[in-house]
Amino acid sequence: EVPRVYIGSFWDRPWQNTGMLDLMEAEENDLIEDLVTMPQNNVMNKINEIARRARVVEAHTHLLAHLRAKVVAKWYGKREEQARLCTPEGLLAAYEQVQREHDLSRGDFPLPSRMASVLRAYDFTDFYKPSVERSKKLKALRELTECDIPELITRLHSVQKRRQASKASIVE
Repeated sequence: EVPRVYIGSFWDRPWQNTGMLDLMEAEENDLIEDLVTMPQNNVMNKINEIARRARVVEAHTHLLAHLRAKVVAKWYGKREEQARLCTPEGLLAAYEQVQREHDLSRGDFPLPSRMASVLRAYDFTDFYKPSVERSKKLKALRELTECDIPELITRLHSVQKRRQASKASIVE
């Protein structure tokens, strides 16, 4: 999320130029409202960050397993296959295949050029082998993103609605 920039002047003297008075007052009110709701927004930001990190971990895990499988499947020419995969074009093809196979978002994958430069330092055959234990962990990660996080968001919204309702009844 892009940070909000507020326009204003917060000094005690009267305004010298009143042409933008309405805008300045509106911005000041927005700032105060954002400061009041900051604790609630902070919780939502933390939930969103957990969801983003979980999606990135899942994307990286499936990508590395895919790259390992491609290299291990070769009887000969493993280095050449790894070198081919460590190009931005090779990684884009791998991204597309992993996206389709595991229903992942393209935005959860790193930039191909950056990933290619990092991967060149590793031997893909040393990457983890898929196992039952890792499959359980990935299933738990998928459950977190598909069930637990939406439930947390729903609960947060209901708490916020109850707070607003209680504030409204106090005001009346």
